[in-house]
Parts: sequence; structure tokens; C-alpha cells
Amino acid sequence: MRKALSLIVFATVAAAIWASGRLGGDWRIDEAHKISETARLSPRAWQNSRAERANPPVGKWIFALAAPAVPYDPAFTERAARGERVPPPHLAPAYLRALPRVRLVSLLATALTAALVYVLSDSLLAVLLYYFSFLAQTFSATAVFDPLLTLLVVAAAVPVARKVTWPRTVASAMLAALAIDVRLSGALALAGVVALLLVQRRFVEAGAASAIAFALAAALNPFFFSQFGDLRILLAETGEHRLRPLEKLRFVSEYAFGDWVGIAILIGVFFAVFKPREPLLAWAATITLLFTAWLPVGYPRYVLVVIPALAVAAAHGYRHGVVAAGRLARRANRGPTRSTTSYDGSGRNEST
Repeated sequence: MRKALSLIVFATVAAAIWASGRLGGDWRIDEAHKISETARLSPRAWQNSRAERANPPVGKWIFALAAPAVPYDPAFTERAARGERVPPPHLAPAYLRALPRVRLVSLLATALTAALVYVLSDSLLAVLLYYFSFLAQTFSATAVFDPLLTLLVVAAAVPVARKVTWPRTVASAMLAALAIDVRLSGALALAGVVALLLVQRRFVEAGAASAIAFALAAALNPFFFSQFGDLRILLAETGEHRLRPLEKLRFVSEYAFGDWVGIAILIGVFFAVFKPREPLLAWAATITLLFTAWLPVGYPRYVLVVIPALAVAAAHGYRHGVVAAGRLARRANRGPTRSTTSYDGSGRNEST
């Protein structure tokens, strides 16, 4: 039944995004840059640009498989990495052919994430909270890597969320490695997997998952160990404002809880605090707290990666709230225990 409903969720969300018209429209933030990266798939090409080395390869590979090849223009690639949205005339036809196909990757990633949110939570409410959130709606068909990263963070948790075996552990580790090689912040996927294993007291599996994930991520990415330095230098060169701790908290709260769906998520998360003995809450808390502590700059699309975790936690909280309210209602209906006292003439009081 769960599999059938997850397929229905996937098909429904995919159809809703398709019908919304989000596959069309003008160029959006960073789309031209992400498409330009598909022309730089060889390690030799990556060596020429710190901006390109700082981005792992898996997202580029998937976008390149989805779209026709685009011509390589190093000058535009550098400008696009610094915010130029529209490709120049000599590149525009090829980029426009690639755009809807790469947006389709984000559509499928969003629909798959919705299906896996249902698999994790057994709750259609969690699906609704995720899909109708501001960030999921905004980036559900936008050609950036964030929907793909979000999918892999959720997918990595699925194998070990309810049952831990060695094949399941290896599968989660491999999915976490792919997340790391979409963006280095994909290490959140591994952190969530480790949290799930630790709360289930599978300490050996947690250590093995970490080793497998990092080994595979390094094997797939020829610049894995240099990327950390490249990112620090790139942030310094671009002059991006680095968020301070309170700014990080405010920024994440603004984009995760800033509309009516976000408020509904926040209320559900508040209820979940009163019923914390649930492995998925450890997963959700780990991802959300580590992401907030890490967030270096204020890019709204980065926050998308924590929305499924918050939606799962909120659905758990509402479930707990409904159960608790039902118990209170039953107690109120029963009312207080009534007692009557009579005297039987023998010096004893009898209560009924």
C-alpha cells in the first residue's frame, strides 16, 4: 500500500508542476551558470577555474545527460559564476534548447522527493507541507542543483529509517556520497544517515557508512580534497557577506517559516518536541541544526534542503497532537468518578 501511494504522490506532484507552466518562463537565478557547467565535464577543464573546481561533478553529469551539449565559452562561464543570468547571443540558441530539459530534472527530483517524504513519514500531510512550501514551489522546475541535492538527502535516509541491514547501510552511504558530490553541503545526507544509525544503536554501521560515503565521494570527484580551500577563496573573492550565527538563524527561519505553510510547519515541529522518541526526529533535527550552523551566505535556494526534514517532523508533531487531543477528549467525556455514601446502621459507611 505504501508503494502504491508513493507512486500516486510522485505522479500527482509531477503532473501538478507540469501543469503549472514552471518549465517555461525567462531565465532564473543561476540557471545559465548551471547549464554552462555541463560543458566542463573533464578534469582538465576544471583545472582552469576555481569557480568550477568548487562545484562537484554529479549535478553536472546529470544535467549533461538531460540536455544537449552546449558550447564552451570560458569568458561567459566566469561571468555566469558571478551572477550573469542571460547567455550572450552566440550561446543563446544552444542554452535555450537545454533549458527546459534541465528544468525537467528539477521537476522529477521534486516529485521523487515528495514520494520519499511520504515513504519516510507515512503521512500525506508531510507531503503537502513539503510541496506547498515557498521554496519547493519556487525551485520545483528551476535548473539549479538544489532540488537534486534535496532529493539525495532524503533518499539517503530511506534505506535505514526503519530497518538496518548491511546492504541498506551501504545503499544509504552511496546515496550520501552522491549528495556530497552534488554540493559539499550534501554531507548533511551522511550526517542524517549516521544520526538514524546511532539512535538505533548501530554504531559499527554508522562508522562504516561514514567511511564508504567519503571514500566514494573522493573517488568520483578528482578535486574533492581541494574544494574546501577553493570554496573559502571563492567566497573571499566574490565579497559575499558571511552570515553571523544570529543572521543564520534568522535567515533560515525567514525562508522556512515565512508564509502560511511555513507557520503550519513551525506549529507541527513545536508539537513534535513533546513526543521526541522517534528516529526520524533525530534525522530531521540533525539536518536542520547542522545546516543552520553551516550556512555561509544568504542564498534562499540553499534552505530548500531542510524543508523535507521539517515537513516530516511537523507531520509527526501533528499526529502526536491529534492523539493527545483525542485522549483528553475521552477523559473529559468520562468525567470525574462519582461517589455516593450510605449508612447501613452497623456503624459502617458504604460507598458505591
